[in-house]
Amino acid sequence: MSAPGRIWRAVCREEQLNARDALRRNNKLKIGDLAMIEDSTIIFRHSFPLENLDANEFEEPLMTAALFGDRLERELAGADKY
Repeated sequence: MSAPGRIWRAVCREEQLNARDALRRNNKLKIGDLAMIEDSTIIFRHSFPLENLDANEFEEPLMTAALFGDRLERELAGADKY
């Protein structure tokens, strides 16, 4: 089995989302999750299988991450900064 593909995008800074809210949001997500990277940026990330992946199958996870990330960024940060 191959390693999964991963897509992520920044949604806000650590100070814009408390840990409790992040955990509650993660529990409600149907795909992907929120995480914090080393520079204290909160990201939305999504993993998907690469094995036997056709090019057209890549578009759905990419668009999902981009559109959901944009919506979450506007909600949490009040703007589309990333």
